[in-house]
Amino acid sequence: MELHKQKKESNVWIKDYVPWFHIDEHNIVFNTNGSFQITFSFSGMDFTNATVNDMDMFIGGLNNAIKGLPEGYTVYFELQRNVVHKFQPSEFKSSLLSFIESKREEYFNFI
Repeated sequence: MELHKQKKESNVWIKDYVPWFHIDEHNIVFNTNGSFQITFSFSGMDFTNATVNDMDMFIGGLNNAIKGLPEGYTVYFELQRNVVHKFQPSEFKSSLLSFIESKREEYFNFI
């Protein structure tokens, strides 16, 4: 997708509205200021019910990863929380595990 080739009728370039110039086949984004970026998607744990120890371990690991980056890198984070509308129960051979899973389904689906 090359924005420098796309033009609107009013002689306003699309690149005037977005901060990036080109996305190549490896998902590397070339920005209009000459820099480039790579975007990663990470699905982690839900911190709503996390313990202090869980948070400390996650933040410590993230901090070590950022400290390992070479000079001149910028890191941005975005959080997106998506509501799951229906609990998907798992199938178990054990009757005890099946009972526990049915109770979880009742709780999460408000049955």
